[in-house]
Formats: sequence, C-alpha cells, structure tokens
Amino acid sequence: MRKIILFPMILFCINFYSQTKQDKIKELISLNGTFPIYKEAERNIIAEYKKKYNHVPESAWKNIERKVNIDDLLNKVINIYDSRFSEKEIEELLAFYKTEVGK
Repeated sequence: MRKIILFPMILFCINFYSQTKQDKIKELISLNGTFPIYKEAERNIIAEYKKKYNHVPESAWKNIERKVNIDDLLNKVINIYDSRFSEKEIEELLAFYKTEVGK
C-alpha cells in the first residue's frame, strides 16, 4: 500500500523540481489565466483598429496580424515574473493556484 501512495508522490516531486524557473512561470501564467487574456486582447485590439481605420485594406491587416506576436509579449511577461519573484515564491503561487480557492 505504501508503494502505491509513495510512487505518485515521488513522480510529482521529480516533475515539480525538474522544472526550470521559466517553466514554472509559464505554468503559473497558464493557471492564473493571464495567457488567454493576452490572446483575447490581441484579437480585440486588432478588431478595434480595424473599425477605427476602416479605410485600410484587409490585406494590410493580414500583414499586421502576422507581425503581432503574442509569444514575444508572453516572453516579456515571463522575464518580469522572473525578475520580481524568487523561485520559492513562484512555487508558492503555483501551489495556491492549484487549490480550490486558487482555481
């Protein structure tokens, strides 16, 4: 019985501690809902500009949409988290966001 309980705990610990700080921050961002907000904001901002500048042809907007890279923004956010929080604080935030209250 102890082996059944101990094995998943060991796997969890290995996975949790084998993650880099950057990986933990990415997980935190996905758990706290930040990334989906960025994706939605990207779509909304472009839609608003399309309304405001309706004389701009659709082909130009396609080029603009390709140049807007949410991953660049996400990497900047990761760097901000990295500079502001210690790895221990990131781990504590992850633990919180995995609780019922954090969800």
